[in-house]
Amino acid sequence: MLASLIETAGAVQLLAALPAAGLVIGWRLAGTPPLPRTRHVLALVALLATAALVPLDAARVLGLAPDAVWRPAAWLPGVTWQPLLALALAAAGLVGALLPGRGTWVTLLLLAAPVATGHSVSVTPHPLMVGADVVHLLVGAFWAGGLLALARLLADRAADPRHALDVAGRFSALAAWSVGLIVVSGLGMAWLVLGGRWTPLLTTAWGHLLLLKIALVAGVLPIAGWNRWRLLPALHRALAAESGTHDVPRRTTETESGAVQATPDALDVSPGPADAEPVPRHAPPEATDARPGAVALHLNTVAVLASLRRAVGWEALVLAALLTVTGVLTTQSPHEMTAAAAVSAETTPATVASVVPVIGSDARELIAAAPAELGAPTDAAPETITPAERGR
Repeated sequence: MLASLIETAGAVQLLAALPAAGLVIGWRLAGTPPLPRTRHVLALVALLATAALVPLDAARVLGLAPDAVWRPAAWLPGVTWQPLLALALAAAGLVGALLPGRGTWVTLLLLAAPVATGHSVSVTPHPLMVGADVVHLLVGAFWAGGLLALARLLADRAADPRHALDVAGRFSALAAWSVGLIVVSGLGMAWLVLGGRWTPLLTTAWGHLLLLKIALVAGVLPIAGWNRWRLLPALHRALAAESGTHDVPRRTTETESGAVQATPDALDVSPGPADAEPVPRHAPPEATDARPGAVALHLNTVAVLASLRRAVGWEALVLAALLTVTGVLTTQSPHEMTAAAAVSAETTPATVASVVPVIGSDARELIAAAPAELGAPTDAAPETITPAERGR
């Protein structure tokens, strides 16, 4: 039960922290909508999830029951510095999310919280592992936040399709380059965590989750490729053809960030009788323009936009599942799992039988003799695992 609570808190932490930081990265690099209110809520959720990990992790270190988290006196002795550092970083990230202008870059500190509470700090060499983790999170944040902003932009039926096409094109181009960084950093982290052995992928729960994550990445890439190389060019052609038949007047609107952008006017003012009533822009094409060519082009633009909206939605759903699995992975201890798998693979059946716990007067003698049967010195000190090595 306690492990499930820790995994849930870790998943919520990533699901909130990455999009919150990614909204800032996408805004600055690709011009996606910043969505300040959404960013504030996500940063607050990330802070709360990080705060929940402090008592949960302390209870795990002390071996307490889940209900002990409601008794600070019980779990306070087990608090380590990593969850406290993560909490401070998450709090600073929330402050950055509330700041205007360039101060919003401080929001990226939200990404440091999963690094502090995850297994990166327990894997050697530390600089290489932490560096790969930071790159992995930065690129993942850009993808998650940019995709969320793009989905919100496409869902706005009053937005200018040309503006949406421009933003989607810039984001898609950067996302395509980021795929390589995600793959390289992810493979490097897996190699370091597994100690250069791929057998634990099939023999441990952590390895199974990693395989699921790889499958989700393999599933989201074709959707992203379809958006970039099929739907965006189709939308560009449809808008280019439509602009050749009639011009759409523009009006300025203020976005959530306070910026002013041009969008099509709410009323169609195509040439017609002087006393004709203005026709709403979203009226059926037959009402706005009787020319067969213009009707077909308008319907084509609407159809492509609908397809792009659905594809981005599916990509966002798969990415949310990917972040959930990643959050669970970061809260588990791959060292203990891979070590157990290695011992299991290298231990013979005779040796296993010799160290089965025995209850009786001779149990102490049998346990004392077990190291000799395993080929280890009898006076060797028992190996201890520090809280940092338990996946922190």
